[in-house]
Amino acid sequence: MSLELLPPLLIPVSRWAARGHLYPATDRAWRHLIRQASSNGLDYHGVIVRIGRRVLIDEAAFLRWARALAAPRQVPARPHTVTG
Repeated sequence: MSLELLPPLLIPVSRWAARGHLYPATDRAWRHLIRQASSNGLDYHGVIVRIGRRVLIDEAAFLRWARALAAPRQVPARPHTVTG
């Protein structure tokens, strides 16, 4: 099933590992990612959902974010220079 077709499943940080996810495996690791959400892309991809003080993780958005990180990046070719 495509990730775009999954209904939004919001998981509390404390239950993330219990659902069988291996990364991030601890609440402490999640807290670090959440603090850095604006710079690591979690905010941009809509992974973090805040409702009052409660922080939930959108599972489908997290998987899209992880795949975006794993995608091969295009490295621009350096111009060839002749030395001599």
